Amino acid sequence: LDSRAGILKGGDSGPAVVPGNPSASRLVQTIRYASTLKMPPTGKLAESKIEALVAWIEMEAPWPEEVTPEASKTAEKFDLGARKREHWAWQSIREVVPPAIDGVEHPVDRFLLAALRENQLRPAATADRLTLLRRVYFDLTGLPPSPEEIQRFFEDREPNAYERLVDRLLESPRFGEHWARRWMDWVRYAESHGSEGDPDVPQAWRYRDYVIRAINNDVPYDQLIREYLAGDLLPTPRINESDGINESMLGTAHFRMVEHGFQPVDPLEDRVNWTENQVDVFSKAFQGLTVACARCHDHKFDAISQKDFYAVFGSLRGARPIQT
Repeated sequence: LDSRAGILKGGDSGPAVVPGNPSASRLVQTIRYASTLKMPPTGKLAESKIEALVAWIEMEAPWPEEVTPEASKTAEKFDLGARKREHWAWQSIREVVPPAIDGVEHPVDRFLLAALRENQLRPAATADRLTLLRRVYFDLTGLPPSPEEIQRFFEDREPNAYERLVDRLLESPRFGEHWARRWMDWVRYAESHGSEGDPDVPQAWRYRDYVIRAINNDVPYDQLIREYLAGDLLPTPRINESDGINESMLGTAHFRMVEHGFQPVDPLEDRVNWTENQVDVFSKAFQGLTVACARCHDHKFDAISQKDFYAVFGSLRGARPIQT
């Protein structure tokens, strides 16, 4: 409705207005709730406003003189195939042979060292024993080593001392507690509702503990994603026999932690917004994509159409948060 040309052209369902013919105008059908699309969705306009629009259409829909906007690049037809062909991120994975560097075994190190040499840079000096110890503790547990742990490592002069240290830290409960934070950041874990009232989300900690247990128990990443999306529907869920917990079902609890208005003026709009937020969290966390950008239009940069957004939206909208 930004221009008269746009109104007369319309969209996939045809023109929005047929000048001189209100009954054939989709706009009138919509505001009179005479079609499957009813606008505004929260309640009909006052009859006087509807009649004003009808009278305007009967007058051939007069409109101020306007300059026809020039077509811009953003208005070009969305070509999903071209997007996928042109951007590196959408290309199929291919095998790349790492550079051959004498004395360097790990392929990642070979790529890094080759890039350093190409840019006339030198690698940092080898870390001393204490620095190495502190780094691995912070990386795997988020905590510094205790004086006793420092002494234990310094007294261990076996060739595989570092490997055994890494194994001990991976087996520590602190490992799951530390790395669960990363997962919870992805899914925007929160223990309160947000918005102006910010009430608590009852028992949100159960999801936190579920993630910690999953990481400490080496649950595969693909299994965690299945539980994230449909943990309550899996034919063979993970059962925690000692605590009597359906672990897989807990995996869906994050859906309750998205944006919600405390006292929304428009419940339908709030429902749409929280479902969009679910799409946004899912796509950014597990696809590295801003799928939610395609809510109102085909994506400006990535190979994501508006249809893609609403396909995901429709899958998630069937679930709604409840409190038991």
